[in-house]
Amino acid sequence: MQSCWAKLCEANGWPAAISFGATHQGPGELAGGNADAHTLVQLAIRYSNERITLYRDGQEYAAYTIGQAQPFGDDAMVLLACGISRYGEIGFFAGALEDVRIYDTALSAQQIGALIANEPSDPQPLAWWTFEDGKAEDVMQCFVASRLEGNARVADGKLVLDGSSYLWAAKNAKFLTTEPEDEPPFDTEVPTLFYKARSKRTGNMWDTWLTLDQGDYYLYYLANARGQWDNISMARSTDGVQWKEIGRVLSKGRA
Repeated sequence: MQSCWAKLCEANGWPAAISFGATHQGPGELAGGNADAHTLVQLAIRYSNERITLYRDGQEYAAYTIGQAQPFGDDAMVLLACGISRYGEIGFFAGALEDVRIYDTALSAQQIGALIANEPSDPQPLAWWTFEDGKAEDVMQCFVASRLEGNARVADGKLVLDGSSYLWAAKNAKFLTTEPEDEPPFDTEVPTLFYKARSKRTGNMWDTWLTLDQGDYYLYYLANARGQWDNISMARSTDGVQWKEIGRVLSKGRA
């Protein structure tokens, strides 16, 4: 998106607002004109089975198919203004959002075109941010916890973003933190070749990296706590069989 885009952004279909890789092409690769800083633009993403269609002001803008629909559980979160391109680049939107919605059914092109900012619709949205009364809350109470990050602010009924800030929302406030949880003491000695982390602050393991330094093996691993891949944890061994769990050594930052 260009910085002057999207005073009104309506995302249709449950995955829309939380799928960062929603556009088949990077924003800079999509053809089309830009609105000026005072023009309200409606952007919509429609998920229907394996087909994803993008609309601008009610007109089809781009479409493509994916291998399979992406499921989202109760730990799914919403990031307004943050996206990831197909090249893995993270970008942030600069501008103002007037109205943001998520629907749990795929709206037709006619229904999308009939939507009016800050006006109710039939069907009702699953989640809806109007930014009225100076609040950045989901008025449908689906994502009951929300937090503004960076210089994000609500002014004149809009979410104002500077290109590095965003709104973070979740169904449970515990997901809006990167701080590790407290845990009771546990046995850090793991006498097995097949190492499995036991720390609650670490969570489940995924990618691993192993290095040998001055006769000691150091096993680093990407780990998942509270439903988020939010930390790198570590274990140490002198022989590659008997492991001492160190636990979380690097936590993901809020941004």
